Amino acid sequence: MLFTLVNTSTAGNSGPRTWDLSDAKINYLLAGDVCQQIGLTEWRMGRKRLGVKGWTETEQIFKWPVLSSHSGKAQVTLLVKTPVNTGLILKSNRDLVKLVSEQSGWQRITTNLELDKGNEQIQLGLNESTQAAIIGLEVISSVHLPIHSQRISKLHNLRGHPAWFQNAGFGLMFQWGYWGYPKQGERKQPWQRVYKEFDIEAFADKMKQINPGYLIWSITWRGSRFSLPLKSVDEIMGSEDFTMEYDFLGKLADALHKRNIPLFLYYHPGAEEPEFWSKVWKGHENRQHYQDCNIKIWTEIGQRLGTKLAGWFVDGGMAQHYPADFYAYKKALTVGNPQRLTTCNPWIFPNCSPFDDMSMGENHAPGKKAKGIFVSGPTKGLMPHTMLVMDGPGWGVYKKNQITKSPRGGLQYWQERVDQAKATQHPLSLCILMYEDGTLGEETESILRKLKR
Repeated sequence: MLFTLVNTSTAGNSGPRTWDLSDAKINYLLAGDVCQQIGLTEWRMGRKRLGVKGWTETEQIFKWPVLSSHSGKAQVTLLVKTPVNTGLILKSNRDLVKLVSEQSGWQRITTNLELDKGNEQIQLGLNESTQAAIIGLEVISSVHLPIHSQRISKLHNLRGHPAWFQNAGFGLMFQWGYWGYPKQGERKQPWQRVYKEFDIEAFADKMKQINPGYLIWSITWRGSRFSLPLKSVDEIMGSEDFTMEYDFLGKLADALHKRNIPLFLYYHPGAEEPEFWSKVWKGHENRQHYQDCNIKIWTEIGQRLGTKLAGWFVDGGMAQHYPADFYAYKKALTVGNPQRLTTCNPWIFPNCSPFDDMSMGENHAPGKKAKGIFVSGPTKGLMPHTMLVMDGPGWGVYKKNQITKSPRGGLQYWQERVDQAKATQHPLSLCILMYEDGTLGEETESILRKLKR
């Protein structure tokens, strides 16, 4: 379950919300749920909840009424954006903690707070006027904290040392699928033809010649029809129109595995496929269904691909999935291969959960690094990784007669970037536009064939 909303008012829905604080999970208190009480508005982009901006005054105190199942110490993590050295005040019925941000920008700040059992109120305010923003708080009771810590430790031990990824230099990313087009003209119909007529062996041979450290393949992006048999999707949709009997993804994984190229999958939330989205997304007040659907799909894919699947990049992490049971997510994403590296995209925000392994790094991944780990910045504690558009326009071909741009800079420019990535254990995923038949831009392919890891 996610957090539970409990209305303790006796006057219908007119009373304030009260949040259950459980001893068995991470509890999420979102600023967007209480911001109107202090005259602020939640930052939304359609279905996406992105926190609260415009937090500037000491009088603007966020207040969450809670029903605590535990008396005593709790770990509280603030997800905030502040200037460096900003003072913050965290308060409960019987405790007050003063905090100071050690860096500027989005960050996680963790402390301890004493809570009473039963009715409580957790408050967060500014110590001085400034320019700040907030997503909310994460609360873990002292009862659950040892379990939480053991889970993280166990997952890291199962993962092993990911030096192969940290030292990869560069990998290639393809936002390629049935949503694409040939260089000129119309796309193939029905959609399954795109996959059935793609020359997997020729593509895999080309990848072997280029020699990337790994490959990221978009299983969904501009749509959510799946290029393999998936009973989970058939059951969710009540139809077999969104999957294929032809196991394209399995054949691609086999071909890359034979050539010793690790395969990652990129997964998009699904809103670009209205019929699919209507089946999985039931609104912010019923997020459990969306979470369950994701877990079913990821579990089945992991079971099918096993050790041939090296990892996942899940998009929309902070903007779409958060808050979620990210431990359940992690277990689903590693079914069939506990050594898989996984992450949920926080975009510009702090990392979604401590169960992530590397930064998504959409266009950039800020922060100081030491020994292949971020020691500061919004994704502190994760392995550095950045996704970059190499040619474009955009991340993939999805428009008719779309022309591939020449990569900015020449071979020397990209070689210097890869050399720096190798030296700092900060791999780069170069997103490459590819047409329906597997054709790459001529200049892009020329540079890639000469690029050395």
